[in-house]
Amino acid sequence: MSGSPVPSSPRLASLDIVKGLLVLTMVFYHSLNYSSEYYLAFRYMSFLPPSFIFITGYLVIALYPARYAENRRKMYIRLIGRGVRLILIFTLLNLGGLALVKRLHPLDVLAIMRDNSFDIFVIGSGRSAIFEVLLPIGYFLVLSPAVLALHAWGRWALLLVAGLGIAGTAVLNRSGLSPGNLNLLMAGVLGAAAATLVGMGQQTGSRGRLLVLGAGFAVYEMVGRKWGHVFEVQLLGATLAVFFLLAVGQVVSAQVWVVRRIIVLGQYSLLAYILQIGILQSILRLVGRPAPWSLAFYFWMIVTTLLMVLAIEVTASLRRSSPISDRLYRAVFA
Repeated sequence: MSGSPVPSSPRLASLDIVKGLLVLTMVFYHSLNYSSEYYLAFRYMSFLPPSFIFITGYLVIALYPARYAENRRKMYIRLIGRGVRLILIFTLLNLGGLALVKRLHPLDVLAIMRDNSFDIFVIGSGRSAIFEVLLPIGYFLVLSPAVLALHAWGRWALLLVAGLGIAGTAVLNRSGLSPGNLNLLMAGVLGAAAATLVGMGQQTGSRGRLLVLGAGFAVYEMVGRKWGHVFEVQLLGATLAVFFLLAVGQVVSAQVWVVRRIIVLGQYSLLAYILQIGILQSILRLVGRPAPWSLAFYFWMIVTTLLMVLAIEVTASLRRSSPISDRLYRAVFA
């Protein structure tokens, strides 16, 4: 999820397109989430949060083993380091958010985080924290050496563990526990298993593939409306959404101006995610929750998108022109 120059490989460009489109879709999801009828975000787009962790698991299997074939130890250190950094970013953002919003003494902020630590860092109910998608991504990256080891043993080892893990998590959800962090973590494991089955080399975009995946997504929506967007349905939606966007990324031309902007957005997906939450949180404090589908709702959604895109373009420009800016960015996000 770090920023870098636009890759020359169309295969990598297609992955950045996926992340960029997910970021743009997330603006709509979060706009609904901050509206007066916040439950609509989950009703219409329950597939979206697990999609971010799914694509993370997919990338770990599809790219890292080949990229670090000569130095597996370096690969493990890099992935674990990124995971730890994401967990720290999540923690600091929540501490800072509490301090700014509630204007509390730092010791009181630490006490609130301590009192809610089990709910935030273990269960992940979503009631006590913001930027909650970052935490399970961090957990998955920390555990990714084990996922890669299963992959090295053979595709069936990872597929078996993914199946058992998802089945066990489904049982926990049916019992009423609803472990949010584990749910999203399993989406990462599913993404890794999907990459084991499909492989990057077999991915070819086509209009026929788009139609098939689009039809599958329509089926997912019907299933969700009939049986509810339970854990398994969310995973199905995330899988279909990511592969649909992968097919889109392989069909469109990376030379088109709009597509290049989406690629840049995908390269800075972590920063873009943080920015959109910050912008919408600020709007919420200033004007309250707008009614969904109102002019105010669409206005603030467009404003959030434009501000986020502008900030990402400025960040990319500063990194290209200033080595100091590049080093600062890498120290936090890369």
